[in-house]
Amino acid sequence: MGPLMNGILFQPVLTMLSRITQCDHGSGPNLTDSYFNYDCHFSCWKSQHVTILAETIFIVFIYIAISIKIRPLWQENQFDLNIKEDPSCMAIKAAVQISLIAVYETLKKTNQIVHCSIYLFIMICFVIFISIRKSFNYDRASLLQVSLIVCVIWNSTLSLAYMVMNNGHPYIWTATQFLGIFGIIMCSLFVDTRLKKNMLIKKEGKSIVELFRFSLMGDSFWSKSSMAMSFEQRFRRIYSSEQEFIRVNAVFPIDAEDSPRMLYISYDKGDDSNERIGLSSI
Repeated sequence: MGPLMNGILFQPVLTMLSRITQCDHGSGPNLTDSYFNYDCHFSCWKSQHVTILAETIFIVFIYIAISIKIRPLWQENQFDLNIKEDPSCMAIKAAVQISLIAVYETLKKTNQIVHCSIYLFIMICFVIFISIRKSFNYDRASLLQVSLIVCVIWNSTLSLAYMVMNNGHPYIWTATQFLGIFGIIMCSLFVDTRLKKNMLIKKEGKSIVELFRFSLMGDSFWSKSSMAMSFEQRFRRIYSSEQEFIRVNAVFPIDAEDSPRMLYISYDKGDDSNERIGLSSI
């Protein structure tokens, strides 16, 4: 839920909550004569609307504070997560998202050229910041983020130019858009080839199941007198390269006559933890 609510749904949730202020139409000259854009039967700036507005503002502030706090905590708790984002970049990104929502709600319907200009200014400042700061601890992830935002800036620039010029065939603008995106992709691929070698490849360790199965090979293991001792000696010898001490507590064979089909083994690891594993078809 961390990436979903704090990442993907962050901007849509704030946009939805901010729509409580959209009261652009009215039946009279007074402010209280206006009504909600999405429900003409709901009057704005009266007791009920003001109460809902106050509750929404409170929820928005709480949601923003929790999201900014949880974003870095979530990734720090993911021990198998190799690519992580800088907490300061997360906070700046949240501020950028909030600013874009505020600009959209206030200027989109009144003056689209001003809205697009401010939008471009915010995005250019943001892409310069993350280019210098490097959002991620992995260069290729930072490059991908910058490339995507540059594509957004390119599309917004063409939109602003089209609104200002208000002429030209749509096919020309569309072709220019795709050519620009293609150029950005080619430049990103070129920069990617100049980066350091990918060091995220992780060598897989020995499989516990495979080690158990290998250590169980041999008839001498199944003698009742030496079952646990033989297993511990063999397993420790196989697993010694990992520098992790494992002590066998108990071996629980089911139908252990000549060749049991199920085996439960309880063992201690060097970090004072106890695990129990069940193996079938051994």
